[in-house]
Amino acid sequence: MAGTGGTTAAGGTTAAGGTAGAAGLAAAGGSSGAGATSGAAGAGVAGSGGGLPGSCQDLCAALKSAGCTTGPDCVDWCNQKGAEAATAGCAAQYDAMIDCVASAAITCDNSTGMLLVPACYDAQIAHKKCMKPTPAGCESIPIPVTSLCQAQMNPNEQCTFECTDQTKDQWSSECSGSTCTCKYHGTTLCTCAGTCYKNCCPGAY
Repeated sequence: MAGTGGTTAAGGTTAAGGTAGAAGLAAAGGSSGAGATSGAAGAGVAGSGGGLPGSCQDLCAALKSAGCTTGPDCVDWCNQKGAEAATAGCAAQYDAMIDCVASAAITCDNSTGMLLVPACYDAQIAHKKCMKPTPAGCESIPIPVTSLCQAQMNPNEQCTFECTDQTKDQWSSECSGSTCTCKYHGTTLCTCAGTCYKNCCPGAY
């Protein structure tokens, strides 16, 4: 709760060698740390940006009912992410996603933090595209609904990100200085202006 396409800047960030957690719907209220993930800081579903009454409460209740692991501050975390979406001009997409997930069938894998809500895939992707627009030239790279990502931070502002979704599709990026090279299934498809701390590649957070 990815997430949206969880970012924690979409996807979550970690220290060197850490795991960025589920970049779609992630365990609400989780946080990521060096070399491990507690909960999952994803960029998928997060709070009510435009003020749908009870949306965050409904979302957290739905996750609990589905047997998903959530942090004790699920509702606060949800509202915080909603405020971030509103600041980015994505409140409408965010609220539509939250409202959908709160009333849909949810499947969660608490061992990875990956949550699947097939009825809301379109809403999740719309939110992700709003929060992290696809750079020019990278339109051929699809946006994952939810994924698990790993980041490797190297010296001299160099890093790599690798993400895999529930169908084993793979996204990766290699950033050096102010340029990121974006790959899908290991094939380079584009480059974009980004950094290790603001990754511009679609699907790699």
